[in-house]
Amino acid sequence: MKNTRSHFTEKVLHNYNQFLEYFNTNEIGLHKDILNAGHVAESLNDIAEYLYIEKKALIENDYNIRRVSDFKKELFKKSKDYNVVCNFGDASKHHTLNRNDKLVNSIHDINELLVLIRFEDEKGYYYIVRKSLMIKADNVDYLLQDLLHGAIHFISEVLIRYGIIPNQPAIENPSVYKQRENEIGVATLNLVGRQFEYFNLQLPQNHLISHDKGQTFFKREKGDVFCTTIDVKMKIEPTVFTSQ
Repeated sequence: MKNTRSHFTEKVLHNYNQFLEYFNTNEIGLHKDILNAGHVAESLNDIAEYLYIEKKALIENDYNIRRVSDFKKELFKKSKDYNVVCNFGDASKHHTLNRNDKLVNSIHDINELLVLIRFEDEKGYYYIVRKSLMIKADNVDYLLQDLLHGAIHFISEVLIRYGIIPNQPAIENPSVYKQRENEIGVATLNLVGRQFEYFNLQLPQNHLISHDKGQTFFKREKGDVFCTTIDVKMKIEPTVFTSQ
């Protein structure tokens, strides 16, 4: 029988690692990053119910509550990251949210963005394209990848308190720094589409510069040397519908 610990390790952490693996690539298309992030958010949203059932007496005594929905509200008060992520999880599952306390209106409040970053090494400047997920929650823009990491850290502390796990799991932040991909330092991007389906690509609107391998970033200023060339490779996957 599945319990809180198994849900955390087999769903939450597994889904996050899958999200991170694809998110750290330079491939974009078919909204795979949003879909993967949705799996993480849904599993984080569900874990409160597992914990409430398993530790019902303790939780009701700690928070003076009698329903799992009230337990979730208490968790939301303690962590904005967890609150937004769970709202996103509901939107990912139901597409549109109609309840009064929603922070996210629908799945359309999440957008995939591309950022072009200038790094430098012993050969000079080189450029990397990095992906980012922007979510609008309660009319404020957040980086969804950072919220997912923060939400896992928060819920881990809750699980530690109730004796479900012994300590914080070793989870990585989304990678930003990457070594030079080619001799000339041109950024590369793999674009994935599907046959007979419309898609839209927005090239990087944000240009950043890092002098210390991704520890700090600066916005591009007038006069900064900046290459805007991106080597885009396109892959079209076959349609899921067969012709008659």
